[in-house]
Amino acid sequence: MNGKGPARVEHVLDKSGDSVEIYGVFIGKGIEKRRLNIRVRHRARNTTSRVVVRGVLFGKAEVEFHGNVDIIRGARGTDAHLEGKAILLSPHAKTRLEPYLEIDENDVKATHSTYAGPLDESEIFYVRARGLTERDAKRLLVQGFFNAVLGNIETNKRAEVLSILANIKEI
Repeated sequence: MNGKGPARVEHVLDKSGDSVEIYGVFIGKGIEKRRLNIRVRHRARNTTSRVVVRGVLFGKAEVEFHGNVDIIRGARGTDAHLEGKAILLSPHAKTRLEPYLEIDENDVKATHSTYAGPLDESEIFYVRARGLTERDAKRLLVQGFFNAVLGNIETNKRAEVLSILANIKEI
C-alpha cells in the first residue's frame, strides 16, 4: 500500500458484458496502520469481477481490508469473486479481512475467500528439506504467496513489490 491514509477503490459495472479485475498488495511494517476498502457494484447482466488482495505484516503492523461486492436485482448472469489473504510474520501483527457479498439476484455466481495467519510450518519444513535455510524458505514461501497477484499487475509495480520483499530483514 502506498501512502499513509486509507485506500479506497470503487468500480461500477453498468453495461452488459462489463468486467473488472482488481489486484492489490499490502506490506505492513513497524507500527503502520492501514485501511483498504474495495467495492464493486454489478448493475448490469452478464458482468464479471475479480478482486484479489494479498499482504504480509511484520512487527505491530495492522491492516483492515473491507471488500464489498454488490449485485443488484437485474444483474443476472453475474460472476464475482472476492479474495483477501494475509500472512502474519509477527505474533503482534494484526489484520481484519472482511468480505461482504450483497446479492439481490438469484441467477449469479458469487464467491469469496479469506485467510490470515502465519506461514504453514509443514511448508517451511518441506522447503528446508530441499536444502534451503529457514530464512530462505520463508522468503520463498512469501514470494510464492504473492504470485496470484504479481502476475497480474504492471511490471514496474511487480518489481517494486519484489524489491521490498527482498530487502525485508524480518523474513
